[in-house]
Amino acid sequence: LGPELDIFLRGIGEDLKGKTILDEPYVDKKTIVRAVSEQNKVILALQTQLLQMQELERGMQRKLDMMQEKVEYLESYTEKVDNIEDKLKEKIPLVDKIDDTVKDHAVALGQISSKVKENHQALSTFKIEARGGMSENREGLKKLKKELESMPEEIVISSRQVTHSIDDEKLA
Repeated sequence: LGPELDIFLRGIGEDLKGKTILDEPYVDKKTIVRAVSEQNKVILALQTQLLQMQELERGMQRKLDMMQEKVEYLESYTEKVDNIEDKLKEKIPLVDKIDDTVKDHAVALGQISSKVKENHQALSTFKIEARGGMSENREGLKKLKKELESMPEEIVISSRQVTHSIDDEKLA
């Protein structure tokens, strides 16, 4: 968890070596109790951080699953848009033929001709809007696919990237 924790644990280790003035090293009970208490705090902090990281991992997995569902939906949507585009490509020449036929019969069908022209203009606008919308959808899908492909399959967080504090003490 960082250099501060290493220094802290080494200090406890030195205290536990005891006083060497005697033939046998002696560690007083107060030092042992303090060392065990501090080690328990460290273990609790580590356990808390582990649980937090596990919850974070679960949250990230849920988000990844949702993104996968969205990608699958967008792929399905793109396929539908492509099918519609194909159908529109088939219909455009037919509309052009109908337009030519209407122009040939314009003399006899004066009133109908003006309505057909209005419909033709609306269709042309629709074609432009449909083509523009499909291009935008494709570009958006390509961006999403690139982002998804550039994401790592696994996100690793080291213990040095996690900071935790207990009772106004900061352990890194």
